[in-house]
Amino acid sequence: MFKKMSFLIALVLIIFAFSSCSVVFQSQDGNLGYFPQASGRPVGSFSESGELWYIISPMLFNLNDTNLKLDQLIRTGLSPYRADFAKELKIIEGYTFVDFVISYFVPIIGRETITVEGEAYQQ
Repeated sequence: MFKKMSFLIALVLIIFAFSSCSVVFQSQDGNLGYFPQASGRPVGSFSESGELWYIISPMLFNLNDTNLKLDQLIRTGLSPYRADFAKELKIIEGYTFVDFVISYFVPIIGRETITVEGEAYQQ
């Protein structure tokens, strides 16, 4: 009974330890943006996520164009507001628990998750 309980606790701790591992890109002055020098009025905030697939390593054989994926995510976030540009962007790239499981059980193919958050503006 004690072995089963300790195994369960260890499994839960491992899941929490690997539930997310991310790198965050953002600017303190709000100038990280999609046309950051443009001026207008804020109409809302958005958050969009997408997947980045790779073979062996994201540095070796990336199956997605990361810049194109970011552009698509930002445009998707702006479209409900009919916004023209975004400011105060926060880009989070990393692994979720699901990404870790996919990468672990299929060692040749891996997946990362990229999330873009920001403020939508209209001119």
